[in-house]
Amino acid sequence: SYELPLHAIAFDDRALEIIEGGPGDHDAIKQVYLALAQRTDGQFDRATFLWERLLHAPDNPRSYLARRNGKAVGYVIFTQGRRSDPLRVLDFYALD
Repeated sequence: SYELPLHAIAFDDRALEIIEGGPGDHDAIKQVYLALAQRTDGQFDRATFLWERLLHAPDNPRSYLARRNGKAVGYVIFTQGRRSDPLRVLDFYALD
């Protein structure tokens, strides 16, 4: 077996800022998705009506963005009914 002391492992700063998203953040959400879709197989270019369905669904979706150095690197879009209801995640992506 091989052992390595934890202090010998170099860690990058992985700190993220988590902010609640709003209508002004929709472009940043789309850019995260597009960046991931361009580098992975199986993703597709979402038409405007798909984004509208996701971001403006009748059950009032909410979003949070993860930012590093002011740039969006991830997001989650979800809905929740009453406080005791479970979250329903509609979409989420993280670039790294």
